[in-house]
Amino acid sequence: MFQKIRLVFLLLLASVLFFLPNCQGQSGKDAGPAFYYWKTTLDFTEKDAELAASLQQQHFYLRYFDVDWSAGYASAVPTGVLEINDTKGWDKKTITPTVYITNRTFVQIKDQDIPALATKLARKIEQLNEDFVSNVFNYSFYDRLPEQVPWEERSDIVDSLKREWSKKMLEIQIDCDWTLSTRDKYFSFLKVLQEKASDYLISCTLRLHQYRDRKTMGIPPVERVMLMCYNTGDPKKLAESNAILDAQVVKYYLKGKKYPRQMDVALPQFNWGAWYRAGAFQGLLRDLAPSTPGTESYLQNEQNNQYRVLQDTVIRQDYLREGDLIRMDGPTPAQMQETLKLLRERLGRNIRRIAFFDWDHDKIKANEAQIKADFNFLR
Repeated sequence: MFQKIRLVFLLLLASVLFFLPNCQGQSGKDAGPAFYYWKTTLDFTEKDAELAASLQQQHFYLRYFDVDWSAGYASAVPTGVLEINDTKGWDKKTITPTVYITNRTFVQIKDQDIPALATKLARKIEQLNEDFVSNVFNYSFYDRLPEQVPWEERSDIVDSLKREWSKKMLEIQIDCDWTLSTRDKYFSFLKVLQEKASDYLISCTLRLHQYRDRKTMGIPPVERVMLMCYNTGDPKKLAESNAILDAQVVKYYLKGKKYPRQMDVALPQFNWGAWYRAGAFQGLLRDLAPSTPGTESYLQNEQNNQYRVLQDTVIRQDYLREGDLIRMDGPTPAQMQETLKLLRERLGRNIRRIAFFDWDHDKIKANEAQIKADFNFLR
């Protein structure tokens, strides 16, 4: 009896130590911004953990894998499965497993094969959930338990912590840019997935055009949606002013009555350079911004966010020629502020979660103060 009482005491002690931090304030809303983690490898360093703490960031939408159509297998297959390396500090966080599914998957799949896809996806997520929790609470975690906990009892405590942490994993999010032609198949998939993964709430992303054109695009059969307030233009078009965030485009799409689903909002925290040669689109130069070190040696600002290449230059594997044009797309403070005002005006203050896409230490650190201000404005 004494040993049982002692073990209960130690479990309570460990729970207090490891679950005291709360990601929500008294209002029930998050105390800090959420982020998407959209890489194929999870390496969360000490620097990442410190920055997340400064932002009071406690929730991640963690991309587990993509699903695409394989012509060779004539079926949908997982690609880019997340490799979990370092999860420092993630025992204090909560996550939403997130899966991106290409629209062509629903173009190709037959109606009768949708239940099998939902079943396989639910199993894959459950497997990765187990792998993730085991990585967070690995053997090195045993050493972090209170000294008074006997070694032979630590395994039971860690198992209990795993179970308690897993209970905080409440949601699975599906990201798919469905179209009118794939709407019915996609919605059918979401319904079946909710049945197969009944322990979780299934949510999905919502593009701006899907928000506005709800009569034709339909309302997804989920309780909660994530409105993606970015990628407002076509980067291939030279005439675009900012293909990542243009508040006037956001205003154009945020029309109609209140959307009949609980709403979260995702905002951009990324950049690219849209690259043109003689007016023809050449590609996207990822993570390129005016502040990128070294750009002043080969780029000259012509007007607004357009830059001229001064000399032949190689960026990663892209060969830029003298005279090429680069349009720097990204969330400028002015565009972001106008977008936030629109969101508050059109959606009100009932947004549960405000997320930024996506986590990159250096970019987030450089914009830390602005991210805090943007989050607090909508909160």
